[in-house]
Amino acid sequence: MPDRAKIDVSDLSGTARDAADAAYEAAKRVYERADEKLDELSQFGKDRPLLAMGIAFGAGYLIARIFK
Repeated sequence: MPDRAKIDVSDLSGTARDAADAAYEAAKRVYERADEKLDELSQFGKDRPLLAMGIAFGAGYLIARIFK
């Protein structure tokens, strides 16, 4: 087998670890952002319940019309 085709396992392991760490950090940021948005949406529903119900009804109606 030629030398260029050999894969150094320690290099591959380090690269995989770096990629996993980067993916973990990205997922953590996305989770935190989604949690913040969910809190904001929940607060909106508590502050303006009639408007929130109207928006939900309108969205449901539009989805029903689109997928009819």
